[in-house]
Amino acid sequence: MKKHIIVSLLMATGFLLSTVSITEASTKVMWGKMELRPGQIGKVTILTDTAIWKVKGGVLSEDRKLKKGQVYRVYRYVDVEDGLYSVGDGDFVFSGVVKYETPSKAKLALLKKKTQR
Repeated sequence: MKKHIIVSLLMATGFLLSTVSITEASTKVMWGKMELRPGQIGKVTILTDTAIWKVKGGVLSEDRKLKKGQVYRVYRYVDVEDGLYSVGDGDFVFSGVVKYETPSKAKLALLKKKTQR
């Protein structure tokens, strides 16, 4: 009976709902302000306004402009030209216009642990 009353009170105050959202949020692995995602090997910060490139028909073509300070996840490095970082969805950015960083081994291990659940 006491458990039922306590659960009812917690539900009425919204405590259980906030507990659920806290639990869901804790499954994310944060790397600074960015969520670290499976397959991600690093991140790039754009150092100067530049283009993002897309492979279309086997040819690299300009897709859109990126602004200085924007941050993107990196999923792969391609060693052609000056080097390209894959930022997902077939988009690439040249290595000369970005600052590349990798997550710590501890962050990668935590992500691996959480994605195996």
